This record gives sequence, C-alpha cells and structure tokens, in this order.
Amino acid sequence: MTFIAMLAAAAFAQSAAAEAETLAELDAKLFEAGFETCELDVLEDLIAEDFEFYHDVDGQVADNRDEFIAVIAGNCADWRNGKRPASRRGLDAMETYPMQGYGALQVGAHSFYEKPEGEAERRTGHAKFSHLWKREDGEWRLTRVLSYDHAAAD
Repeated sequence: MTFIAMLAAAAFAQSAAAEAETLAELDAKLFEAGFETCELDVLEDLIAEDFEFYHDVDGQVADNRDEFIAVIAGNCADWRNGKRPASRRGLDAMETYPMQGYGALQVGAHSFYEKPEGEAERRTGHAKFSHLWKREDGEWRLTRVLSYDHAAAD
C-alpha cells in the first residue's frame, strides 16, 4: 500500500469514528428528549420532515416528523398526568456504518426502564433498532427508524 493510500485510509477511519461518536451523542439526545424530558423542540431539530418510523408490534407509527412528534406529545401528556410511569431507554450496544453520499446507519440494541411513583426503577423490555441518518449542509437528521425484536424483560 502506498503512503498516500495509507494516509487516506487513516483519515477515513478517523472521520468515521468521529461521525459515530457524533451520532451516538445525537441518539442519546433523541431518546432523552423523547422519553425523559419531553423536549419536543429538540426532537423537531433532530428529525427530518420526511421521517418514517416502523415498529414490529405497532406497525408504521409515523410517516412524517409532525405525526411522530404528536405521538411523543401524547406519551408525554400521559406521563405528566400520571397515566404512565416515568421511563427511560438504556443503550446496550450500537454500531455505526457510513452510507456514502447520504449519511450513516446505526444499528444496535437497547433496554427500556420504568419507574412507577414511589417504586424502584425496573427493566421492562428490550429491542433492536436501525436508524438511518442523513447529513445535509453539515447537519444530521434522522430519516428512518426500524424498531424490532421487542421482548419483555427476563
């Protein structure tokens, strides 16, 4: 391998690692805003207008950003009104793959936790996910979500 090719490969590896770190931070921000803080404006900034969300149990949850944010807003209202316990998502594993000319694909597994009022937090389930992120004008936006292999906690 020539020296220039080795430099190019090293630069690509550093770039891919930096993108993976950035997307991991955005992923954490996304779930915190949707599950814990109900910051709908944060979700709006992270999600593309043509967003689509598919769920193995619920089918197509949303076919655009506004529809998805409405679903989350309903969940947040239920939480604030005591109709559902506080919840959070814990990341179990994640890998990121560059998608040349588009963005990146995140795949991984996560667990879900609830904390009913006056009780200890408990793990309620786990699932796998695939997130397709698009990079435009230096900004990352989530465009597609596949959420699958949901199961109750052991």
